[in-house]
Amino acid sequence: VVAGAGVALIPSFLIRPELESGSLVIPFDRPLSSEQAYYLVYPTGLGGHPGLARFRAWMLASAGAE
Repeated sequence: VVAGAGVALIPSFLIRPELESGSLVIPFDRPLSSEQAYYLVYPTGLGGHPGLARFRAWMLASAGAE
């Protein structure tokens, strides 16, 4: 939690800037793994939106780096 104390279970690629700046830290030496998947869901009409395409590409590249 940025403004206080707390714990979050979140993939590190989603908070990489915060980890690099030191505003968030990873408190454990061992990463947590999950067999669950993430899905990007959006309305059919937005399939060709350039912003969505960039976001999807970023998510895939970031997740692949993990």
